[in-house]
Amino acid sequence: MPKREDEYWAGMKEPKGRGLCPKCGSSNISYNKRFKSWRCNRCENSFPVPSYGPGREFGKEARWFGKTTEGEKRAEFSKAARKARAAKRKKLRGGFSAKKTFLVLLLVACLAAAAWTGYLLFTDRIEPIVGIIVLVVNIGVLIWNISVLRKYMVGVGTVIALFLIIALIGATIGAFAGVEPLAGYKDNIINKFTELFSGYDVTILPGQLAGAEDWAISLGGGGWQGSTLIVELTITNLGPRRNFGYASLLEVGPELVVIDSTGKLIEPWVREPDISKGELFVLPPYTREFYPNESWSGSLKFEMSPYSGETGLYMTRFYHTRQYFLFDLGSPPED
Repeated sequence: MPKREDEYWAGMKEPKGRGLCPKCGSSNISYNKRFKSWRCNRCENSFPVPSYGPGREFGKEARWFGKTTEGEKRAEFSKAARKARAAKRKKLRGGFSAKKTFLVLLLVACLAAAAWTGYLLFTDRIEPIVGIIVLVVNIGVLIWNISVLRKYMVGVGTVIALFLIIALIGATIGAFAGVEPLAGYKDNIINKFTELFSGYDVTILPGQLAGAEDWAISLGGGGWQGSTLIVELTITNLGPRRNFGYASLLEVGPELVVIDSTGKLIEPWVREPDISKGELFVLPPYTREFYPNESWSGSLKFEMSPYSGETGLYMTRFYHTRQYFLFDLGSPPED
């Protein structure tokens, strides 16, 4: 029986009340079987028996312990319930276990398979019946997977972020592996960025390779700046020791020129000779003697007309009487 008389009479008024701590009024109490006593988990006070009440008649006994109000009790119960729910959610989420990781990856794979099957059906690259069956199976597995993941409280944002990351990685690998249409999109994006940062009005993409008479010529890029054409090249001698250009009057090598849509032939631009230094003429920068497998890399500038149209790079010999087509260099920008 409670020692304090006021607690006893208050408990008698509401015998079905909740067991509370006599000191602080908390309902968070536990019984110790070993010592046969009660203990408050809030104020850590030990007592032989709890106080019962106050129930509906609470407030009429002014001497009730601590004068705890009904609002404070409800706030305490609500706080304890929130803590319990938070602990349960934390236990369910609890990081990514092997099973949860597998389910999330399976969900992403089903989304990707469904999207790819839809694309194949849209482009008529798969039989309609086969595509529909595969799509229905994907959707069924997807629904089952989502229902299982809901038990683990995996957020939608986590799944979407993981799907986007995996899709981006897969698309990048496919683009650089030559899978269409991803490779085409990749080339267009690279072209846009190249034009944006190159400083050219029209950009010439690198990577082309051509050759004639045991000369290998690779295109390193370039572009149009108005009617001025700039071409970056690498010339490699695959034959014996010899000249490229007019390096010697005894041995005249090939030259590089551009020819526009009107048939006009333009030689590389060179600066004016410096008479004070004894220069009578200035030759293109590629003019030199090449040893076997020796290379030259540099850029050539051609002053074209704004109305040149489609222009090509040629290697010529014998005063332009023999021509070898090398590369298509596009056309100047339209005004």
